[in-house]
Amino acid sequence: MLSKFFKPKWQHTSPTIRLNAVKNLRDDCDDQYRILSTLAIHDPDTHVRQAAIERINSINNLILLLQSSASLAEPGSHSEVIETHLAHLLSAEEQPEKLLEQLEQNVAPAAVWRVICKTPFHALQNQFVEQTEDELQLLDIAISSSPINTRKKAAERITEPALIEQLLKLTRQNDKAIHRIMRDKSSLIREQQKQQQALQLHAQTVLEQITHLSTGEWYPLYPAKHDALLQDWSTIHSSTTAVYQRQFDEASHTCLQRIQAVLDKEAAIEKEQQRIVQVRETAAALIDQMQQHIQDLQSAEQSSDSLAMLLQQSDQFKAQWAPLADDASSEQQKAFDRLQSQLATVYSHSISIEDKLTSASEFLASCEKTAFKHKPLQEKLKKVNAIIKKIAWPENADKPQPIQLLDALAQQLNIEKRQQVEKTKSLKDKLQIQLELLESNIESGSIKAADKASRKATELLALLNNPVNKSVNGSTNDVLDQQYKGLVLRLDEIKDWQGFAVTPKKEQLCLDMEALAEQAALPHLEKAKQIKALQQQWKMLDATDPFHSQAIWKRFKTASDKAYEPCEAFFAQQNEARRYNLQQKELIFSEVATYLQQINWDTCDWRSVEQIIQTARQEWRRFTPVDRTPGQALQIKFNELLLEAETHFQAIKESSMAVKQKLILEAESLTTADDVSAAAEQAKSLQKAWKECGPTFHSQERKLWKAFRVHCDIIFQRLQDQAPSREALQSARQHLKQIIEELSAFEETPLNTQQKINHINETRQLIENYKESLPPHDIEKFKKAARYIEQQASDLTRFVDNAEIQKLFEHAQLCDQFEEMILQNNFTASPEELFKSWQLNTSNDFHEKITRRRKQIESIASGEVDLEPLLASADKELREICIRLEIALSLPSPERDQALRMEYQMQRLQKALEQQQKSVKLTDIKTLEFESLSVPFRLTNETLNKRFNQLIDSVFN
Repeated sequence: MLSKFFKPKWQHTSPTIRLNAVKNLRDDCDDQYRILSTLAIHDPDTHVRQAAIERINSINNLILLLQSSASLAEPGSHSEVIETHLAHLLSAEEQPEKLLEQLEQNVAPAAVWRVICKTPFHALQNQFVEQTEDELQLLDIAISSSPINTRKKAAERITEPALIEQLLKLTRQNDKAIHRIMRDKSSLIREQQKQQQALQLHAQTVLEQITHLSTGEWYPLYPAKHDALLQDWSTIHSSTTAVYQRQFDEASHTCLQRIQAVLDKEAAIEKEQQRIVQVRETAAALIDQMQQHIQDLQSAEQSSDSLAMLLQQSDQFKAQWAPLADDASSEQQKAFDRLQSQLATVYSHSISIEDKLTSASEFLASCEKTAFKHKPLQEKLKKVNAIIKKIAWPENADKPQPIQLLDALAQQLNIEKRQQVEKTKSLKDKLQIQLELLESNIESGSIKAADKASRKATELLALLNNPVNKSVNGSTNDVLDQQYKGLVLRLDEIKDWQGFAVTPKKEQLCLDMEALAEQAALPHLEKAKQIKALQQQWKMLDATDPFHSQAIWKRFKTASDKAYEPCEAFFAQQNEARRYNLQQKELIFSEVATYLQQINWDTCDWRSVEQIIQTARQEWRRFTPVDRTPGQALQIKFNELLLEAETHFQAIKESSMAVKQKLILEAESLTTADDVSAAAEQAKSLQKAWKECGPTFHSQERKLWKAFRVHCDIIFQRLQDQAPSREALQSARQHLKQIIEELSAFEETPLNTQQKINHINETRQLIENYKESLPPHDIEKFKKAARYIEQQASDLTRFVDNAEIQKLFEHAQLCDQFEEMILQNNFTASPEELFKSWQLNTSNDFHEKITRRRKQIESIASGEVDLEPLLASADKELREICIRLEIALSLPSPERDQALRMEYQMQRLQKALEQQQKSVKLTDIKTLEFESLSVPFRLTNETLNKRFNQLIDSVFN
């Protein structure tokens, strides 16, 4: 117990103390080095391991330490720290070549390379590449961040085709030099393989056939096949067959040997079979004669003369069988041995019948005596088996009454023994289970359960140790008895210790509970949590207390009741809120169910129905939280209720998708039409039909539109490629003016950016086709407007591609997931697990807002803040962002938001006057989109989200 006070500081349980102790250690002392190496590899704290590694300044010691670290099953991150420190020391060496040789002798090549890469010695890197034979290592070097010459050398040394193909894939996009080397190597290898295969294909085929023939099964046409292969081989040029000639000759020789051996074997087998058939016929006749002789002996009475004849006849049978034994079948040999044994048994039995019957009668008479009956079952069975074995009455011979009685007695005793063994085994199994349960309860400290198991084991052991059971089990009972005594001693010792240890801990729990009852300012949730924790500690202590003091229990119970009184009222209020939310959800469910029952899906406006269902879902999410069990049941019913409507929506969208796929096929067929003008008119009709058929699945809409647009572009491009007429030229001038007006309006109202960029590209092609006929001042106006839009798009791309901006979307999605769990009342992960990858720079204004959003929803999850005020605030904030977008884009706001828009414009009137000459930029619109990411529960109001997304799409699409 006192050993923990005398442990050295480097073995202390506190990482801080161990870290301070490491700073006083040096690696030039062997004992201290051993301590440092142990801490560097096995210490559980990362900082202690790193400090221990940094204290080792000897390169030799670091190499040994890296070797020890590599031998672990899971080296972990400390190997990387050792490699970094070793590279740092090597970098300071003037002649690191010798140390590198030592490193290569003791450390794996991969680790050697990682160390060299961290040094400034490029010559060593090249030397390592030239010396290593591990092509997987060369592959890693070729795709690493090493200098290009080093990577080229590594790539050039790779010869394995699979690795060359792998490196081709890895360098296809990002390393043209290495990719070119590997491509040349791969092409060369493939060409050589093709040539070699063409030269050797025929020879290999013939060689495979004759090799297969030499090892395959024999069949009637085997010799003919061999002759055909020899003829085929002789037609192949010797330069091609030289490599395989030895194999071919060996296979051919094997075939010839097999042919000759089969011919010889067939002749010998035929001759041997004829001889064996004759021998076995003679053996069968002799066996039949012996069987008949034995039957005659068993049916006749035996005399002294017949016994002499029996012995003489047996010798005659043996003499007749001797020349037949080697060639007789195994069944015939077994039959002869069996019959000889029967003859011997008959002879032996015949000369001792009287003695056997006398012995059986005398033993049966002794069994009726009291002394025999009182003997143990095992001893009685032993005596019966001994007399049966001694008499050895033949099984096939008729058994007189004394022999029958003796067999019946043995059978009865065996039945009694089996019953006793089964009973004893059952007791042993039960006792073993109780002993295992007793040991498990002792290990876990469950004293009550251990006492119960001990009493049961005592009863079973008493039954098992009675004389009858003990005679059956022998020493097995002693083993169980010793195990039982050892466990009882352990149980008694634990009881003694626990009696002294538990009472002070219970008194401390009473003091803690009484102090908790006096803390009025503590939040109710935290207070209830602490009360539950103290009660759980009491329960665990009481389970191990052999005394159970009622006075201490009453004191603890009184303090618990007093502490929980304020919490009880708080939880009652929470229960009332959940009950109200559940009632509102039940009302929503009832109204939606009634509405859906009245809908005729064949004639209804499905878009309006979808909007109503979306509104119902928003209201449903608003009434949270609810009690888990009824809430989940109601959620399941609500989901099932909406499933039918979703099925109808899906059918309508699938129908729309089918129509659009048909329009795509029609547009594709028009791309090869002879009449281009007619095809263009039909394409316009298809575009109109496309708009009229309605939307389909969002995931498919863009793909279908892209495919349809490609075919339409081809059609109109073909029309444009035709020789321009006066009408075409006039149309081109008008189209250019329209495009100029459209692009010029972008500076005041930046709408449909992607569409305008597409128009710019199309118009450039138009100018290229008609540049000699179009007004120069119109072309200049177009170029000026196009440059402004493209500059805006370029600025937007640089603004969005910032790494800090990308983090906004990732962390906003984490917040969205947690908010969804809150609304669904289904926490599949804790906040700590969900936000474990949270990494934001709070000095960034957007990052700070996202962080504030996380704190708000965590407050909702913990119950510190109500959900309703936050939902209302989020609704207003998102609505204001939509209004700001509509003002920036000069678009009208919905009627219900006109007052809020006027209020916002009046509040920012002065600022608006200062900036009225400034145009709205795409980065300004994207900034508003980023602001929406910081709004908590931003996805709850689907109507506002749809409005916001439509505004954003109108700008960037």
